[in-house]
Amino acid sequence: WVTDGTPTQTFSITAPTNLENRVTNTLAFGNSILFDYGDPVHGKELWINDGTPGSILLKDIGPESFGSFDITFNSFFATGGTKAFFTAHTPQLGHELWCTDGTPEGTRLIKDIASGTYSSSPSHTAMLNGVAYFSADVDNDIELWRSDGTEAGTWKVTDPDNDEYGLKPQELVTAGSKIIFTAEKTENDREIWITDGTEMGTYMLHDVYP
Repeated sequence: WVTDGTPTQTFSITAPTNLENRVTNTLAFGNSILFDYGDPVHGKELWINDGTPGSILLKDIGPESFGSFDITFNSFFATGGTKAFFTAHTPQLGHELWCTDGTPEGTRLIKDIASGTYSSSPSHTAMLNGVAYFSADVDNDIELWRSDGTEAGTWKVTDPDNDEYGLKPQELVTAGSKIIFTAEKTENDREIWITDGTEMGTYMLHDVYP
């Protein structure tokens, strides 16, 4: 729904739908709002609305009526500058990283991080200077990644754990010129970490519960 605070300008921007296709993710993007919404034709996909009646489907990513936004997976949203990042699912790629500039033509896959049908399942995100930082899984190695919205600009920040299951970054928060997050290391369990987006600049702040 949308409202300007008056009864006459309070209205729904989506048609009635069933419970499984309800709106579960929203993001303010410029003067518009991005949201996931399901209908019988496209399934659950990414839409945009500028606060007026009628919404635009940005891209029918998933096949037929299955949709690309799995109701069992919480697709993440983050925005920086003219880009918004999200996670979408296809049978060929699994859950991978996508972005949009708010137009159908500018809604695209950034990178198949975990190649093939295996999902990297990007999640736990924060933005820093227009770059998205997030947790991604490659061969059960869950590490901190970054993306500027291009394939070449999407890479793993670091792998300081060198363990089988990775740091498993969570709770990412932007703090000034850095990202603070929690991560697990075999000898420390889950503690507070910090990164400036470089390998040398990613480290544990303090072992709070030794």
